[in-house]
Amino acid sequence: MNLRPLSGTILLLGFGLIVVGVVLSPPNLYQASDLNAQLQILAQHSTRFAASQVFSLAGILVVAAGYVLFALSLRGLQKPGLPYAGAAAFVLASIAVTIAVYPSLSDPAAFLESGLDTPWAVAFVWSTILGHILSGIVFLAGSFPRWLGYGTIGAAALAAVGIVLVDAAIVELLFILPLVVGIVLVRRPRRQAQAAMAGGAL
Repeated sequence: MNLRPLSGTILLLGFGLIVVGVVLSPPNLYQASDLNAQLQILAQHSTRFAASQVFSLAGILVVAAGYVLFALSLRGLQKPGLPYAGAAAFVLASIAVTIAVYPSLSDPAAFLESGLDTPWAVAFVWSTILGHILSGIVFLAGSFPRWLGYGTIGAAALAAVGIVLVDAAIVELLFILPLVVGIVLVRRPRRQAQAAMAGGAL
């Protein structure tokens, strides 16, 4: 079984779950001016908030699974060090975000107050960035489009700068990458198969 297109499909599924989580998030919750305003919004949309957290968390876990399968798909094609290290970074990020987000279901107020300042939230942010940087290097070392490798590394580097200079929430923008990577992984084997068939016909 070819794991590469399967890993791409799983990455796309993870991205979709994250989008659902974002859409379900109570309106203006994170744009509210202070904690009291956030708590008022939360009181009106408590079920919606819980659902958004569950879908977003599920999406991150599925994305991590997609990168693990991607690393496994490279067995025999690349040295396992970098692919497995990248997958491990995403697994660590998924564990960290689970620990960070779980309290939001039982004590949303404390979660909103702490934001991304907890140790587990920080671990999630930087593990996610590391995972994308390592994945970008893996793309450059393999038979993938060069723009995918440079784009993944560049996006992760820009996110790191943005986190330091602006806000840790910028890391959420990196979850557009599973969409791009997923599309490439799903479409590339199909194109290679079509090219092989065309060559055989000649």
